[in-house]
Amino acid sequence: MPRSIHFYQYAIEKAKGKALTQAVTELLNLLDEGHPVQSKYSKWDLLLASATRGNETAQHKLASALAVGIYENSLVPMDITRSLLLEYVAALSGSPEASLGMGYRYANGIGLAQSCEKALPFYEYAANIAVDYIEESNGFVPVPDKTRLSDSLEHSFRLLKESSNELTDYYAHLADNGESSAATLLGNIYTTGSKNLDPDEDMAIYYLKVAMKLQSQQSAGLLGYLLAKKHHYKTNPRRKQRTPHKPVAPKVKKEVFHERDDTPDKISSLLHSSKASDLNGVVGLGFIYYHGIGVEVNQTRALEYFQKALPSHPDAGYYIGEIIMKQQSQKLSRSTALPPQSGWRNHEVTAALHAYSTSAQLGSVLSQHRLAQMHNYGWGGIRSCEAALSGFRAVAERGPWSIELNEANRDFNQGNFPSALRKFVSLAAIGYETAQYNAAYILLKCHCPSFSLTPSNKQWLESVMVENSLDPESVRREFSSLNSVTSLNTSDFTVKQERRYALKLLHSLTGNQTEHKDSIERDKTDCDIRALSLSALSAAQGNSDAFVQIGDFYYYRFEKYNQSHHIAATYYQKAADLHNTQAIFNLGLMHEIGDGVEQDFHLAKRYYDMAAEVDAKARTPRDIALMMLEVKRLLDDI
Repeated sequence: MPRSIHFYQYAIEKAKGKALTQAVTELLNLLDEGHPVQSKYSKWDLLLASATRGNETAQHKLASALAVGIYENSLVPMDITRSLLLEYVAALSGSPEASLGMGYRYANGIGLAQSCEKALPFYEYAANIAVDYIEESNGFVPVPDKTRLSDSLEHSFRLLKESSNELTDYYAHLADNGESSAATLLGNIYTTGSKNLDPDEDMAIYYLKVAMKLQSQQSAGLLGYLLAKKHHYKTNPRRKQRTPHKPVAPKVKKEVFHERDDTPDKISSLLHSSKASDLNGVVGLGFIYYHGIGVEVNQTRALEYFQKALPSHPDAGYYIGEIIMKQQSQKLSRSTALPPQSGWRNHEVTAALHAYSTSAQLGSVLSQHRLAQMHNYGWGGIRSCEAALSGFRAVAERGPWSIELNEANRDFNQGNFPSALRKFVSLAAIGYETAQYNAAYILLKCHCPSFSLTPSNKQWLESVMVENSLDPESVRREFSSLNSVTSLNTSDFTVKQERRYALKLLHSLTGNQTEHKDSIERDKTDCDIRALSLSALSAAQGNSDAFVQIGDFYYYRFEKYNQSHHIAATYYQKAADLHNTQAIFNLGLMHEIGDGVEQDFHLAKRYYDMAAEVDAKARTPRDIALMMLEVKRLLDDI
């Protein structure tokens, strides 16, 4: 690997044109992989050079860094305008992450005029890439861990991880010693995955085969279904993977059966031997008749099996929808008519819409994708941009880039806060609400980076920058075509501008019009500025905990400035409107002592009672608070 580093450094010094661009990008990729080697060029310089020379991946990374003000483990100047232009160019060049970011910005009005119609194609493209990734992985992809960090979780996560691993090892020990139920359980766990264990097709099949060898008929249906899907995708190669990431599977134990024994006839026999009550077996039978694995293709019979499992199995509705829509397309092709771009409504298409909807509600990502397409074109009902946007976004957020969310949580559990922050920030910039909240949490309570980037080699940067680099005039010209509503200039933000931007973003996203003049001019830390911006983004997506986080920010960090507690109360009220227990209780206490609001014992009691109604765990604190409130009221009367 060091030889590769030296090779690319030599190429950077000697090459020109496309060869220079490739050398810069490849060296940046090697450094991104974390190899412990010394490079004469800093990652920041390489990122700037690669982005300016047209690499869409580098453009997206730079856009994310400038939007949030953090790159790797260092603070960088925020430049929202340049960030938006870089993201836009990267999206047009085919970066799925940048497309997700542009969709998020248009959908939420982040630096742009809010527009569902303009957000839709960006989200659709990212969703299509995500579906390719899921199909290429045969559905064995991790479910994003959307846990929000908190003070209590910070101390309990590591213990939970250790106990989870110990439990898996315990079941593996039982299975290896002939316990069929443990083998079946592990097969199911590896099929769906868990909080600290990614899905793994080979491990799932291994343990289900162990269970079958131990005469457990319970695993026949799931094993047959998994083998049928594996056989189908092996004999029908999928498209070449276009996504930049690939999930890493754990090492597989030695197989107890050879794959060559998994013939179509044996798969068919295994599924036919499964119990009628086994939904996986029922769907598996539908699957082999749908694709002709060990049996003759029979769409009618496949449909019958899928309909039996429709109310409960997430895959059944997807296959029903696929069969119906395929039949409708064949009818149209025979009539030489093309599928209408909108308004394709008849009984069959409506039935497909219902099947996809039922399956999507059970967690099928592929059904969510089909459902979003139908909402987009108005097939089976009235066209709805909002419904299509919601569906495409949900699917897009299951793409390979979402793996970083799980990795960030694991890093946090292990106390590696810089790595967790870096991964949360990369997802926060493209709209992952959980990542926005968690990044703000780490900045405020766990880890605050500094401006520690290696000073740029300006002479080298100027030598590799192409002539058509992003100058302010081109930014303004491109920006006008994006229908931008921002008034910020393209130069790097000063600290004062960053504070103003954070507060402006906070006002526009949360609808709080309270004046903040006292706090704008004060000297607060750079991490606070970035945390406030991230909290505002999270709150704008309906996270009540983020409103509490902002309220705490003003209550504790701006406590010596005028009106800071009053401003905190306004954000607590927004969280209380979303039924946040902590915010409701905070308002009760503030009304009790007249802190930031007018003292009102009756209103304080109402908030305490409301907190207990929302969350039963608040009853004991409520009772104690009411006792103190009564004592205070008696003392005031005296």
